[in-house]
Amino acid sequence: MKELIIAEFKDVDSEFPSNISTDMALSNCIKAKSSALAKGDFNAAGQAAKAAAECYRRIGFSDKAINEQQTAFALFKETGNRSGALWTKWANGNLLKQECEYTIAIPVFRTTYIHALSIKDYHCAAYSYAGLAETTRIQGFYQPSFAQHLYALKTFRSLKDYRGIVWAYGGLAQMYKNCGKLRNAFELFDISRTIAEESSNMLGLGYALRGVGEVQGFGNSILKGMHHLNIALSIFRLKRLPQGEAYVQKSLGDINLRREYIELSIQSYQNALGLFRQINDQRGIAFTLKGMGDVQRRLGLFDEAIDLYRNCYTFFKAKGIEYGVQISSIALASLGVIDRKSWEKPDSSTISFFNNY
Repeated sequence: MKELIIAEFKDVDSEFPSNISTDMALSNCIKAKSSALAKGDFNAAGQAAKAAAECYRRIGFSDKAINEQQTAFALFKETGNRSGALWTKWANGNLLKQECEYTIAIPVFRTTYIHALSIKDYHCAAYSYAGLAETTRIQGFYQPSFAQHLYALKTFRSLKDYRGIVWAYGGLAQMYKNCGKLRNAFELFDISRTIAEESSNMLGLGYALRGVGEVQGFGNSILKGMHHLNIALSIFRLKRLPQGEAYVQKSLGDINLRREYIELSIQSYQNALGLFRQINDQRGIAFTLKGMGDVQRRLGLFDEAIDLYRNCYTFFKAKGIEYGVQISSIALASLGVIDRKSWEKPDSSTISFFNNY
């Protein structure tokens, strides 16, 4: 299998090995940018700034990511590098998606895709379409998202871009998992895992193993699932990627709760909350607090559970995260709470609750 294409680090002088930690990659980017600026090579400096922005995004420093993106865009504008500018817009779409600004992210991905096609940068076009597919999936628009994921997958295959292929299979698998089709989800996550392994894509492997482990944990292979989740946890810790580690901790909390290991479940959820708050991932916080609500319900603390479910529902509703709305609604209905008009809160008060819980 051909060498993995790491699109967001494309054209940086020293391309990073796929197993390098995020903070080491960031250090290399900053050095590369300084060196390029000193030489007057604005194009190389723009590539390094763009890569630094991606590193900052992954570790949760949104303000620094935005600054680096603005720097990259200005440098690419100076050099007339339209492709570099479009990759920077794609990265900005990812940042908007991470901050739950889905209605803004969708047109960013769509216009980047169109403009990338116009200059025949097919890799950028494919990644922009994959970003669009992921954003529409998060919002619960499964029919267009499924078609978008398939189109992105077809394009990545034609480009032999294995990182993109891993991402597309993972997105399709996540959709099947959310719909309760665990066998289909497992098959696609396992394909994603195999390709990530063969292409030495450590980041993709971590997310694929998280998917495989989660599906196994929800099915009849709990111990295998826990094993795969712990491998994923090790990968994300090695990469020093708090978001990946947080989502694995959240999955461990879910599965430990299913096993009736209440104390382990609470510990995993608390670990996840700490990491999500570290990077200000409000979506991750909401899903984790929904899990904490399940713990409270299991312990018979129904008022506490209802309060958590209500705040999660309000956040998911405000951000248009349909899957979150559904699971929060089901949880509330299971405790006899049906009428929402009397307790729905404005989004700002929900965010305050999340940060202070």
